[in-house]
Amino acid sequence: MPLRQQAPETSATNAGAIPINIEGSLSNGRVIVNNLTFPDSRVIATLDLYLEDKPTGSGSATIRISNVTQATTASISVTVASGLNYATSSPALAMTAGDTYKIDCTAVGSTNPGGIGRLIIR
Repeated sequence: MPLRQQAPETSATNAGAIPINIEGSLSNGRVIVNNLTFPDSRVIATLDLYLEDKPTGSGSATIRISNVTQATTASISVTVASGLNYATSSPALAMTAGDTYKIDCTAVGSTNPGGIGRLIIR
């Protein structure tokens, strides 16, 4: 069952990292966190994705953050290539205080989907 989570408050001088644990194997369409809200507006500068269980085969593991409140707002994602266990993305996307966001998986490895890890939002 997806989690409901409140992101921690931050200040302009210390944006702070938000760790999101990923339990078990990934699957295409799997919701990792549902109803994530931010108490303040911020710009997500970096997404870091670490997977203990590497995706293998054709394809890669992709985690996306999308705005549920404003369905037309662009989403951001980070992709770990097959055979690797880490990737970073620098989306620089503005997140609005009070809006609801969803974190889900949009792609997996074909032989081993990948999983058990952590997404760090900075």
